[in-house]
Amino acid sequence: MIIRNAILGLFALVLLGGCSDPNAPIIANESKIVQLQIDGLKQGLSAGTLVNAVILKSYIDKTMVSNPEYKDILSSLAVQYTAKNGNLVSLEKRLANIGDVKQSSDAVADLENLKLASSKDIFNQTFMDEINTVAALSNGALQPLNLSENEPVVAGQNLVGNPTYGRWQSSSGGSFWAWYGQYAFFSSLFRPPFYNSWYYNRPWSYGYDRYNNNYGSRSWKNSETQTLDKNYKKVREYGKVNNKKPSAYATRTNGKVKATATGKGSSLSSVRKTTAKLGPSARKSSPYSSSSRSGNRSRSSRGGK
Repeated sequence: MIIRNAILGLFALVLLGGCSDPNAPIIANESKIVQLQIDGLKQGLSAGTLVNAVILKSYIDKTMVSNPEYKDILSSLAVQYTAKNGNLVSLEKRLANIGDVKQSSDAVADLENLKLASSKDIFNQTFMDEINTVAALSNGALQPLNLSENEPVVAGQNLVGNPTYGRWQSSSGGSFWAWYGQYAFFSSLFRPPFYNSWYYNRPWSYGYDRYNNNYGSRSWKNSETQTLDKNYKKVREYGKVNNKKPSAYATRTNGKVKATATGKGSSLSSVRKTTAKLGPSARKSSPYSSSSRSGNRSRSSRGGK
């Protein structure tokens, strides 16, 4: 109801300011498309037509039986294949807040990202991290998807950085990942990751590296940039102590990370491609790349993409 009222409000803006702002009709039309896509996702989750959501449910059901000690965390993850899915809830909030964007050109860019993020094919891939998390909890009974054989999966690690599951909190000049209450179980499985070292040693995450980086909200990207800025010196120190060259994960930018149409602009992944040696004055200079990891490992085939 809130989203539909927001869209009605946008249509009212078209009537009042359509002549003065050429973006007003675009905003109203794109908002309607995004709403229809979100409704379609809800129906797909209810009808069981989103393939990866069905796989997630199957994995959870099987692991509930084989590993009942994980019942609580599995029950929490089970929410993701329902209409209460964290990413779906986020899409609804972002659409409802489109009317709060001051610049109409920014609203158009945000809606382009929202349209991609709420498309069935892209949204279907957002279950990849949860599927692999449950696979890890199954103690080898279930196979992770789209991961190489020599790439270990530690339950919960690829959920770090995903705003559905927790947030970064400051500690001693750095930041550590604090799980939300229902997912706090993961903190007992491995040492709570610090943002500084996490940049060097972490598994690939569809939710963080692909979905949020490319199609995430402006507020999420701004928050990540601020965290990166705050920890920049710590990241460089970590590299020196461990006798490593500065990684692509240690890059930063003084410019704002901005959501852009088609998700091909200033994504966090492209920002990080600037070499760390440029230091605080570094700015994005390379075109968008779908991979946010350093080195030659291609992720183009990950997540069914």
